[in-house]
Amino acid sequence: MASEAVAVKIQEGVAVDAVVPAASETSAQRKILLKSVEGEEFLVDELFARGSKMISNMIDDGFTEGAIPLPNVTAPVLSKVVEYWKHHVGKSETDKDAREFDRAFVKDASSSVLFDIIMAANYLDCKPLLDLACQAVADAIRDMNVEQVRGFFGITNDFTPEEEAAVLEENREWSNALTVTGNGQKESNEGGNIVLP
Repeated sequence: MASEAVAVKIQEGVAVDAVVPAASETSAQRKILLKSVEGEEFLVDELFARGSKMISNMIDDGFTEGAIPLPNVTAPVLSKVVEYWKHHVGKSETDKDAREFDRAFVKDASSSVLFDIIMAANYLDCKPLLDLACQAVADAIRDMNVEQVRGFFGITNDFTPEEEAAVLEENREWSNALTVTGNGQKESNEGGNIVLP
């Protein structure tokens, strides 16, 4: 029988012993308590918590007494991570439902949410989620110009107009060697082997 992940806020005053099951249960039944940076606690099936290599290693090493603190993960982001695990753990990368979930998961996410997910996925060592969020950022900036990319990442241009002109002039030789073809590919004007996607 498939198990569902349960992410709930544990009420203050509830003993940890009351929410962490005995070690004799299977990983599909055993619950792991995760604690966000704000102190919010999430009760998650061990099977899903193992979506994080970091947490999986902690479970294997016996560090599951009480809550596992996640000082680099906020409660809203932890909620998103648990949602991701529910749709991916135990499924193949080619699973149609998982791929549809991925599209919806990142489709309307703001850049700040994507950045937070990237940081959490990196900290938790959850490579598939890290790859998904990084790909979403790459897709978002693919057709942006420099100013739009700066805005997306919240980067202010600290060059004066004179400094920027000097940098452009210094790099004119190689930047002019590249042109965009009709199919969107960049290639060398001189017939060289420079081909960028």
